[in-house]
Amino acid sequence: MCDTTDCPAAQTTDEFGRPPSVEHGGLTHSVLGTTGHHLLNRHTRGELPDHLQTWTPAALDRAHADLTAEINRTSRYLAALIDTRYTVITHGVDGVPAR
Repeated sequence: MCDTTDCPAAQTTDEFGRPPSVEHGGLTHSVLGTTGHHLLNRHTRGELPDHLQTWTPAALDRAHADLTAEINRTSRYLAALIDTRYTVITHGVDGVPAR
């Protein structure tokens, strides 16, 4: 998931032989994939520009494609949440908020 060789997320397993995993707050991998989690964590810590300096053009292209897919997926998820909230507020009846 990472192209920076000394980054723990660049390894295929951690020190216990498990696949690397990253999380950002309460978001789960079902919402963001590994690329989004990893880079969002680096961005939040202010490390992303430096972290990407060693990435190859191919790795950057892959990350761009992964992030685009994650943006599309999370946008659909957000739209569904907004629609669900609206239905809850209106109780699904005539579009008028419940009193």
